[in-house]
Amino acid sequence: MTDLPKDLGPDDTGITPGVSVVLPTYNRADLVTRAVESVLSQTYHPIDLIIVVDGSMDDTMRRLEPYRGRARIVQQTNAGLGAARNAGIALARGRYIAFLDDDDFWHPDKIRLQVEFFQAHRTCSMVCAATAAISSPDQPMDAILALRNADGIIDRPLLKKVQGGLLIVPSSIMYDRVRVPDARFYAVRGCMEDVAFIVDVLAAGEFGVAGDRPLVFYSVGTARSLAADANFWILGAYHMRRELRAGRLGPSTGTGAKDTREIVAFIARTAAVTSINAGRYSDGMKIYLQEFWPQLRLGRGRFLLGFPPLLLKVLMTRSRPAPAAGRP
Repeated sequence: MTDLPKDLGPDDTGITPGVSVVLPTYNRADLVTRAVESVLSQTYHPIDLIIVVDGSMDDTMRRLEPYRGRARIVQQTNAGLGAARNAGIALARGRYIAFLDDDDFWHPDKIRLQVEFFQAHRTCSMVCAATAAISSPDQPMDAILALRNADGIIDRPLLKKVQGGLLIVPSSIMYDRVRVPDARFYAVRGCMEDVAFIVDVLAAGEFGVAGDRPLVFYSVGTARSLAADANFWILGAYHMRRELRAGRLGPSTGTGAKDTREIVAFIARTAAVTSINAGRYSDGMKIYLQEFWPQLRLGRGRFLLGFPPLLLKVLMTRSRPAPAAGRP
């Protein structure tokens, strides 16, 4: 067992030198205890476990009752995933905060390896671990292990994420809140609530990867409908672009600022295309027009030139009358 040295928690912050785990849950009584057990089975101790029951209407509270005394269980009116995580952050006591979604679970060494990585790399603001689908626990879902250098650090992780080589799921995150005391998730339903949080945390330090195998087991779940997928990206693009323009997202200079602009532009491009796929043509065109100059400044000519023909092709295809019955 590995405990965090006391010198890692400054006396004047009011933060204890340990780890808090925030576990939000909503109507997952059949899965949440598996997640809880994976926290309580960690080889690192002590852990400050905070379970935020976000307005569940099933028998979640009954299932969680045996864990009182080993976890803090708080209830709130249903407010969504981002708001539930933020409520947990507000209650956390540890310097390091990790997140676990109620349908995921961890390898027993996950927290210990992340804490040891923080101890060895004091410049990190976030440490993650490889993630595998529950159905394929030995196969990482992305290239996170191959992307790190000899010290376990991934340079310019936001750019790697834009390029498609890096998946950062909330259940893999541990961050140093002394470095980033004000980082919060978007409290907007149906929105990508975690991206701005990740950008803010990574602006404060390096990104490390702990362990040499998957330590996070992720529930892939069912695919969103086209309408829900479009709404997810549209809301994400709107909030991220607004925060960036207001100077509230990421660093203002250097490669960090450039990579932040890249990830916001990537989200906007995806929002425009998913809008078209969902039949929300006016939304897609609106995003395209709003994004024209930001995308041009980043050299995204392929998107700027390719989007109008794509929109026209989809419109023509969907407006074409169906063939008469009995005719080819």
